[in-house]
Amino acid sequence: VLGRVLKAGYGAGKALIEPFTEAGQQRIAGRTLERFAENPSALASANSSATATGALPTLAEATRDRGIATLQRSLEQQDPKIAAAMAERAGTNNAARVAVLQGIAGDEGKRAAAQAARSNAAGQMYKSAANASYTVDGELAGLLQRPAVRQAMQRAQTLAENQGRSFAFDVATPANPMANPKSWDGAKQVSSKQITGQGLQDLKMAMDEMLSDPTSGFSGKAGEAVKNLRGQIVDWMEKQNPDFKAARKTYAELSKPLNQMDVGGRLLEKTTGAIRDMSGNQRMQANAFSKALNNEEGLVRGATGFKGVNALADVMTPQQISQLNAIRSELELASNLAQAANGPGSQTAKSLASKNLLRQTLGPTGLPDSWAESTILETLMRPAQFGMNAAEPRIQNKLTEILLDPSKARAALNAAAGKPISPEMRKL
Repeated sequence: VLGRVLKAGYGAGKALIEPFTEAGQQRIAGRTLERFAENPSALASANSSATATGALPTLAEATRDRGIATLQRSLEQQDPKIAAAMAERAGTNNAARVAVLQGIAGDEGKRAAAQAARSNAAGQMYKSAANASYTVDGELAGLLQRPAVRQAMQRAQTLAENQGRSFAFDVATPANPMANPKSWDGAKQVSSKQITGQGLQDLKMAMDEMLSDPTSGFSGKAGEAVKNLRGQIVDWMEKQNPDFKAARKTYAELSKPLNQMDVGGRLLEKTTGAIRDMSGNQRMQANAFSKALNNEEGLVRGATGFKGVNALADVMTPQQISQLNAIRSELELASNLAQAANGPGSQTAKSLASKNLLRQTLGPTGLPDSWAESTILETLMRPAQFGMNAAEPRIQNKLTEILLDPSKARAALNAAAGKPISPEMRKL
């Protein structure tokens, strides 16, 4: 008993001095981390490296520790300066994520350059294909007699006239075009007909309008029929004219950067708040962003207008998909930690100096460490806490430094365990 009393007295005397020294504040900070952390051993390996988006994680984010998130929240509630420092970090990380998304979305200059590159590369090919003449064979003649295609021809004529061009589709009707159109020999019919590539391009565009126009009446099975006929006509044009096929392939390939910008722009529009932060950056919203990424088909189709795409991989590069997933992961982590920190019955980080004194005194006696949270003992310790009030902000600032720079956690834990601190660790 005497030995325990002596140890308790020594611990109490040491604890009275600790709040007023740099080394003592480091030890108190380390003990506080151990007390709050769900997994204290994981804190020692925490690092301050930037994430995939360039964000700088807090200790709670680096370790995914809900207890440390509670400590952070408690310190924020006690000191407006600490709250401001944490808010500044959150704003910096938000800006980093927004910058990644803006990099994908691009700006007007980037979009104009991509459009010019596509136009220059595919334009001449399309021009050559448009000026080409096609001989109407049995396969095309059969397609041109379909009711939906004939309706599209009327639209094509309007489209051409609106652009100041003439449109003529005078095609001789074969005796029985549906019997076996692929083997139909045009030489045995009235005469062969030549159709320009521009006319067929007008027809294709007219069918595109029919599919996209909700008032055209071509939805459901009727829409599928038009889509199928359009595909057959395009396939026929590609087989007959390599220039047309090359132009379509080039155009599609060079449209990818524009489609990627469309997806990035839609995410910026749909997943950020209307109110910007103090730095003028758009605020990313975790729930909206995750919801958008979970519906890949809706996201890509809504951004590009293409009905044939079903996933991000159809449009985005693997690197861009990785960036988007990183943004989602970071937003969800920050949101989950914030929610956990506001849970009922959370510990507080008040009166750290006096509680440290109680714990250092109670420890050698064998009394429960939880007694340090006793309301009665806290009341009795008020005179001591009053004397330590000057040191309390220093301890809180030390903890804030560690929370903002996870690599400093190990030095504090080593100090709390009584381990010698290397010169490298002292620099942290």
